[in-house]
Amino acid sequence: MKTYPLNAQQIMELRRKRQRPAEMVVIGVDFAPKWEGNPVLIVPAGMPLADLELRYLVGLEVLLLVTPETDAERLIVLADAVLQARPAYLGATNVETHEGITLLDGDERQFREWDEADLEIVWGAAA
Repeated sequence: MKTYPLNAQQIMELRRKRQRPAEMVVIGVDFAPKWEGNPVLIVPAGMPLADLELRYLVGLEVLLLVTPETDAERLIVLADAVLQARPAYLGATNVETHEGITLLDGDERQFREWDEADLEIVWGAAA
């Protein structure tokens, strides 16, 4: 059975009408970010990622928001799932340190292999 991030319905409705959000889609990983002006999806702590439905993100700009407490393995699994949806852009930013990285920009993948030690340095994500 497919699962959906919280608030996904709004974006899915736009996509059914062959429309897209005007702004980048922001995804809070294990927390609900306060982010104005952008569509915000939430992947709550404990939500299984194995059957997460993200196909409606195809061609969209997506930003994953993490905190220093974000589990690195969970972030990797979610980022890989978003990449499978073929977004136009995928980045990740730590909301506390404001450090971030671009994972995909257009057809050019910026980050090929996951290195949890690098994730810890860049984002402060818990390994």
